[in-house]
Amino acid sequence: MAESPIEYYLKKLEEYRTEDLDLSKPGMANELGIPFETYRNWYRRTKKRSNPSPKYARWIKAFLGCRQIISANRWIQEDGPRFLNRISIKKGQTVMDFGSGNGDYTLILAQGVGEEGKVYAVDKDRETLAELMGRAYGEGFWEYRSHCG
Repeated sequence: MAESPIEYYLKKLEEYRTEDLDLSKPGMANELGIPFETYRNWYRRTKKRSNPSPKYARWIKAFLGCRQIISANRWIQEDGPRFLNRISIKKGQTVMDFGSGNGDYTLILAQGVGEEGKVYAVDKDRETLAELMGRAYGEGFWEYRSHCG
């Protein structure tokens, strides 16, 4: 039986709590801005277990979405440049990011090759590429050439 969206978000919330920040349950409730008792009830293994209301489910979804963005930005600013250095990406090179998706690697590559270099992003999903173009423009990378077939 497939898990419900609420079960999925609770699972992701617990993963975030334990893996990313190693937060205590009271700490996680505090981050969400909810009473600890409410948070604890979502995970009880007894008949007293409750599910988040639709309002809380939306909050959890928005919270997790923000955390993913923060995590990606941290990677772009801190870990990504170190990664490029290890794989010898240098200023002025031309590189291609196949399966670029949302473009985290693409933007890091663009920083690595600098204004003298070029980065080509390739993905089968045009909507994803459109989002990447917006992100690239927002980051100051403005040249765009579309070769969609």
